[in-house]
Amino acid sequence: HQVYDVYEDLTAPGSLLWIGADVGLFKYDRSLKSFTHYKNGVGNSGEGKENDVRTVYLDRKGALWIGTQAGLAQFDRSTEAFTNYQSDDPASIPTQPVGLIHEDMAGTLWLSGPNNVLGRFDRSNKTITYIRDTKNSKAVYSVHSMYEDGTGTVWIGTTSRGVIRIDRAEKSFSYYTNVPYDERSLNFTAVGGILEDKSGVLWVATPLGLNKLNRASDGRQEWFTHYTHDPKNPQGLSH
Repeated sequence: HQVYDVYEDLTAPGSLLWIGADVGLFKYDRSLKSFTHYKNGVGNSGEGKENDVRTVYLDRKGALWIGTQAGLAQFDRSTEAFTNYQSDDPASIPTQPVGLIHEDMAGTLWLSGPNNVLGRFDRSNKTITYIRDTKNSKAVYSVHSMYEDGTGTVWIGTTSRGVIRIDRAEKSFSYYTNVPYDERSLNFTAVGGILEDKSGVLWVATPLGLNKLNRASDGRQEWFTHYTHDPKNPQGLSH
């Protein structure tokens, strides 16, 4: 069987791990050294897309969210029951893969749906709103990673479009991508991880190395410094 994700249960630190696999959800109790297998779906047969768990996420209230090949689900640890959020309504939860789940500081649940399109889950009416650029009404797609910095700005790492910054207060979108022959641009269009350090500097990982986002004091200019493998520099980034 294939294992796609593992998440430590912070309500029981050092004790429980939640594991997403292609045959369902597993709980590993490290103190007992035992696994418990939970199956989703009709009859709990363990078959079907709803049991192909690609991501596991525990929010700050202790709710366990599951992203599957069939959509979004929530697992109630007290009743050991799944609630599946699926609909044919295009404005609602997608019935296609959910590969990313993230809760921001405001408690909003973000996820990537069909074709890795970015969306927000409304907990009150159980629907999803797909995020669209306010200038061109295009969806934010190819989502691979997400990061929220200390100011509440959301940064999206994509598989082919570089980095997208979403300023929710201004409802604006900024794009950071690779520009040929521009050494100050992002060094590649595919982005893995994004991280803000303690000094407020944003770092972006790509297949070609590490990128540091520099900002002018007036905030009007931004550019990247690249850290890549240099065989002549033994102190540099290893290959």
